[in-house]
Amino acid sequence: MRRSCVRKGAEAEERAARWLARRGARVLARNVRRGRGELDIIALWDGVLVLVEVKQREEVADGLLSVHAGKRRRIEDAARIWLAAHPNLAALPCRFDVIVVSCARLGHVRITHLPDAWRVGE
Repeated sequence: MRRSCVRKGAEAEERAARWLARRGARVLARNVRRGRGELDIIALWDGVLVLVEVKQREEVADGLLSVHAGKRRRIEDAARIWLAAHPNLAALPCRFDVIVVSCARLGHVRITHLPDAWRVGE
């Protein structure tokens, strides 16, 4: 088994946050734990509140599949709690994205972004 070019989940989250910022998103918070869930990145992007789950995997498909129904429910619950504490942002349109940080050829990091990855309750 080959070693990952991204060593830790925190490194993957940092890369994802920088990737979002370079594309115009304003990162508002990271690693927000509420209830049983965690929000890896909360960003404001083109007037939309974007809640991002970051996965570090060798294969992109593995990262996407790892955001299963139970994980989505915990993220949604954390989002509800966080939004209740931030009523000024609660009125904004909101979406859930997934970013998978993986290794491409020669150890280069690849960012795969799946915007609007799921809807609440799916």
